[in-house]
Amino acid sequence: MKNLKEFVKNSAKTVYVRLSSHEIAEKFLRDAEMQGFTFPDGTKPTKHRPDGFFALHHDITMNYIGAIGRTAWLCSSGNIVKLDYEKFSAE
Repeated sequence: MKNLKEFVKNSAKTVYVRLSSHEIAEKFLRDAEMQGFTFPDGTKPTKHRPDGFFALHHDITMNYIGAIGRTAWLCSSGNIVKLDYEKFSAE
């Protein structure tokens, strides 16, 4: 498994993660939890519902991405780092 925590810490910007399927989203939540990520309220990722997009932050927190964040992903905004988790985890 590639290291999400190191990827995020070495990133200059917030990392937006795209999850292509429900199965990939569940795997991502398990992997993120194993590497120490939590939601801002301290809850573990696996306590949350899988979704197609999440943001990962330098303080090892994560959150869901809403409509504006999804638009940033589609527009290739320069304010984020884009990560396709299926490809990332397969490398």
